[in-house]
Amino acid sequence: MLAGGNITVGGDVNYNYIPDNLITGIADEVAKRLRAEQVSPPRDNRDQVKHELVGAINDLPEQEKVVVTLHYFEGLEFSEVAKVLGLSVDDTRGIHRIALQQIAAAIALSFLRDDYE
Repeated sequence: MLAGGNITVGGDVNYNYIPDNLITGIADEVAKRLRAEQVSPPRDNRDQVKHELVGAINDLPEQEKVVVTLHYFEGLEFSEVAKVLGLSVDDTRGIHRIALQQIAAAIALSFLRDDYE
């Protein structure tokens, strides 16, 4: 995504390494959403979350995908991501929050589909 300080966007992303803090945060949010639907989350849903995560990230709108990628996979702080994208830090945090909600919703929906099939 970053090449010589420039962002290359477009296309799907294939991640070989998914940071633990991203998996844990999404797994917790997925479990919360499933409980809200009165569905018991799997005891350890990290493996399924990890499996679904890449697809959910790739399905994000481009700007949200870039924020998630730069923050979690490139290790940039929100202030650095904001600078790269020409946004305020607050806007960047907002995009990040929306992206994580969309990822969690997509994965929770996948869990729900599996539960009813």
